Amino acid sequence: MLENIVKHLDKVRKVGNEYRACCPVHDDNSPSMTLTEKDGKVLAYCFACGANGFDVVKALGLSVNEIFDRQMSSQEAKERKLRDTDIEDKFIISMFEKGEEAGERFSHKDYRRYRLAIYRQDLLTQMGENYGRQNSYIQKAG
Repeated sequence: MLENIVKHLDKVRKVGNEYRACCPVHDDNSPSMTLTEKDGKVLAYCFACGANGFDVVKALGLSVNEIFDRQMSSQEAKERKLRDTDIEDKFIISMFEKGEEAGERFSHKDYRRYRLAIYRQDLLTQMGENYGRQNSYIQKAG
């Protein structure tokens, strides 16, 4: 599993039970990404851009199933991506707001990432409310 991904990466070296390599998601010149295998999953993280395993396989043009020991259905992949995006959005919002309170200045790019995270969180809240309404209607009708 891990070897299938590592063979597509540049400047790979093994350090203990993990690999370090250049990240394919951004223009990386020195290895800033770690990859390891745990509990039937390939875990990847880029310390420069924050890319995860999903981002890496997408950048390499590989199937998301390359990072799991069993085939993942498209619905499972969508749910996982939604969950990961939700976690990342909450982190971005938290860091931005704490920095703002401390008087930090942010780039336009950081501000756009913050606004996008807020938008997605609002959208998820609306989806959740609609899902709850649909569920209660189905239960009453059923």
